[in-house]
Amino acid sequence: CYNALGVYNASDDDETNNGATQCSNGADDDGDSLIDWPQDPQCTGVLDDDESALVIPACSNGIDDDSDGHIDYPFDPGCQNSTDTDETNPVVLPACSDGVDNDLDGLFDLMDPGCTNPFDDDETDPVTTPQCSDTTDNDGDSYTDYPFDPGCSGAGDDDESDDPVPATQCSDGIDNDGDSFVDFPDDIGCDDAADNDESNPAMATGQIIGYVVDFWAGNTPIENATVTVVGPGNNDDTNANGFYLITGVSPGSYTISADHPLYPSQSLTESVVAGRRTWVYFALG
Repeated sequence: CYNALGVYNASDDDETNNGATQCSNGADDDGDSLIDWPQDPQCTGVLDDDESALVIPACSNGIDDDSDGHIDYPFDPGCQNSTDTDETNPVVLPACSDGVDNDLDGLFDLMDPGCTNPFDDDETDPVTTPQCSDTTDNDGDSYTDYPFDPGCSGAGDDDESDDPVPATQCSDGIDNDGDSFVDFPDDIGCDDAADNDESNPAMATGQIIGYVVDFWAGNTPIENATVTVVGPGNNDDTNANGFYLITGVSPGSYTISADHPLYPSQSLTESVVAGRRTWVYFALG
């Protein structure tokens, strides 16, 4: 009688039910096709009154919840940790995720050896070059530095050791989708080295991706700026984080313009390659 509803221990002299719980009422309360304890893994016992499945936090669910091109902790600057339930980026991006070369060393954000993660607000390079930007394969896994070595969270990371997990499709040295491009950042199907799906969204075209910020306001994001590929006309409007993504761009060299009614327009020339992603940043002002 230890597991019968209403029996709490061997000395209980009353087997009468005290009211059915969600884990003993014969109903699929959480809609997962599993009913009651012990069939439903969310039930700890017959007295458990919550059959609901666990909710995966936004910062560890494998989804780009805020559509900024970054997914989960530690890659999305809106995530403080893997249990964070809000992936929304801060209004003012930290120095290591604002798309600006803050220390004027020719590198910016996570490609800068002064950045250990997207939340780092100091892009200043350390005196000693970190392992993830020293051009050395410190952990002997045939991958060197950020963003190629999956053990690196940023160019400023001083530990290139890989986490004890299998290599992902975007860091395994294999052309998993057969497009002749391997791993991040060469394969357009890879968001980063931790991405486990190398499948391309399109093979015949490339993409243009980046941010538009206000130069005179501390590089704060500019929302609703229109970024246009002059000629073909492909365009996208920036979101609240200043982020844009233009897809379906045929290979070639293009003038790319950023326009907003409150700022002077800016144009840059970049080349687009099929199956590749071209980053273009605009600082208006």
